[in-house]
Amino acid sequence: MPPDAPVARSAALAFVATMVAPGLGHLYLGRTRLALAVLVALGVVLPLIITAMVALQVPPLWSLAVAVSAGWGFALAIAIDAWASARRGDHSVPPGDRRGVYVGFLALSLAVGVTGSGLRKEYVIDFYKHPSGSMIPTIGEGEHFVVTKLHERGVMPARGDLIVFRLPGNPSEVFVKRVLAIGGDTVVDAPGTIVVNGAAWPRRACESASGPGQCWLERAPDGREYTILETPGVPARRVTATVPAGQVWVRGDNRGNSHDSAAFGPVAVEDVLGRARAIFLPLARLGALE
Repeated sequence: MPPDAPVARSAALAFVATMVAPGLGHLYLGRTRLALAVLVALGVVLPLIITAMVALQVPPLWSLAVAVSAGWGFALAIAIDAWASARRGDHSVPPGDRRGVYVGFLALSLAVGVTGSGLRKEYVIDFYKHPSGSMIPTIGEGEHFVVTKLHERGVMPARGDLIVFRLPGNPSEVFVKRVLAIGGDTVVDAPGTIVVNGAAWPRRACESASGPGQCWLERAPDGREYTILETPGVPARRVTATVPAGQVWVRGDNRGNSHDSAAFGPVAVEDVLGRARAIFLPLARLGALE
């Protein structure tokens, strides 16, 4: 074989390598600059697109759909390009043992992915699985939901918002509850009624699988309406409190089966991590949260 003849490369391997780590297939073909450009595009540009969509307050399910479609579509297009390039012999692989180059590229790809994912989870958007029935019927046990953080982290939420926060006294635990009162409010929290600053939140009965009389549609001051459960037979809790400045009063929508402010008191705004926006699993429950 002449010295300048291209080293034979498998089209199938180029395709698979790209799907394993975007850019790896082109590195396998000796196209190092393109490989690095692909790595930057998926590791940096795509997270920036997600951040921009969240910043513009695009509905999170649409943001995720666009991001996943764009990511997989781009990766597939690059993999097809690597496959086609290998078939055409459009490559120039430097001589010598390249195992160290591949290992280094994989390490860099992993580092970029982990860093981008960590920043996204911490500051932009994250996904949680609810471990209990404390938010039934809004969020069921074992259901997965989306939380946005870019505008909400450490910011005073509105009454009626669903927030994710660190548990007071145990910051390693993360809870999701509904805000009923904010700093400066006086709240009377009792079975059958929520009174904030002297005004009772309206309720009307609804029908549910748990039976009539247990399910209620409660309306927040801004007009949002959501479903709660009052469970007969659960020991009554009546709490009257004035919420300190910079804190919020939170309750689970399953009012008789929730560990919340009625037990541990108000939550500091600085412990608010984000706002629960939508359920994405199971697919039968896919949709925005009120």
